[in-house]
Amino acid sequence: IVPICEDMQISRTEYGSVISLSTIVGFFAALFIGRMLNFLKSVKKLIAIGLTSCVLFLVIYGLSPNIYIMYISALFRGFISPYLGVGLMSVLISKWFHEKKSIALGIIAAGSGIGGTLLSPLVSVFITSYGWRVSSLISASIVAAVSIPCFFLLREEPEKYGQKPLGSA
Repeated sequence: IVPICEDMQISRTEYGSVISLSTIVGFFAALFIGRMLNFLKSVKKLIAIGLTSCVLFLVIYGLSPNIYIMYISALFRGFISPYLGVGLMSVLISKWFHEKKSIALGIIAAGSGIGGTLLSPLVSVFITSYGWRVSSLISASIVAAVSIPCFFLLREEPEKYGQKPLGSA
């Protein structure tokens, strides 16, 4: 927080309002995730929207010349948070697993935790070495580099591939 506040010449309270806006938008976006899923008829499309928005958020955030642009990036971040979380992945898990669903969900949740545990120190090193702006752009590159191949490997429904969910009769 300190490097951002010093660079942007804003108070911690002002920066806190950016984070609060993101959280509030995320809350309301989560309320509509079911409707978005019904509208798009595809978890994969929602994930694509979330990943694209995540990269945009990180780029806009890193290039923010003032707090007002940071507010715009906070809108993106708030919007994407429900579309990248365990909740949306649970929809895919329920399509692929009728048995051992809890184990699959646990693996997804653990992966999220492990990712955060590994990336936090890495981002801290980036911030210390290159500054928060470049760190945000590096993070955008990492998200794109990791998520694009994963996205193309993602399969929505086993029936489309001649398979059945684990545990189906």
